[in-house]
Amino acid sequence: HESKAKAFLAKITSDLDIDKFYRDIATRTLNVLCDAERYVHSHDKRLRHMLHRYYHNHKKHNQSPDYKHNHKGIYYHHKGYNIEAILHEAKDIFIDVVGLSIGLRELDISEIGYLDYINVGNGTIRFSHGEFEVPAPATEQILNKYGLRWEKSDINEEMATPTGVSILAGCKAKRIYALEDYHIIKKSLAKGTRGLPSICFFL
Repeated sequence: HESKAKAFLAKITSDLDIDKFYRDIATRTLNVLCDAERYVHSHDKRLRHMLHRYYHNHKKHNQSPDYKHNHKGIYYHHKGYNIEAILHEAKDIFIDVVGLSIGLRELDISEIGYLDYINVGNGTIRFSHGEFEVPAPATEQILNKYGLRWEKSDINEEMATPTGVSILAGCKAKRIYALEDYHIIKKSLAKGTRGLPSICFFL
């Protein structure tokens, strides 16, 4: 849940003694992700039925003395109010967000940029809510809300995830139009284990 996630992030960044500047980036990133997940689960009709089922599957909750009050709360959840974001793959999210703040600190990086546009890939993805076209609902919500230019490509895979674009928004990433305008000190490439082309996306 959102409140537990935010409390955990605050504790772990404090325990790791991460500087306030980079701690704020991690906090902003998680806030961006939570806001997007909350929005799409409340407004996207493809996801709202999953939210309804999530709350109504809790029998003990439904049988509690406060059920009528809680049920009213669920009604408002469906209207898009006062709902805590449901975070998918929470462990991976914390690894990414905390790792981001530590990595930026260790490399002494204060800002990042993306080259021309965000390549979101193409095709479809399947997760707990079913099958969706790329980009995923939360990904598209973040990209559009924060004015991050994006395009589909001929790479038939998901190339931008909700957490990934939350990082860009949390870092206030700037769009870079041409590499010729910058002095390149060092280049590096990371693409995991997928057989993807060697394309540079970020600086």
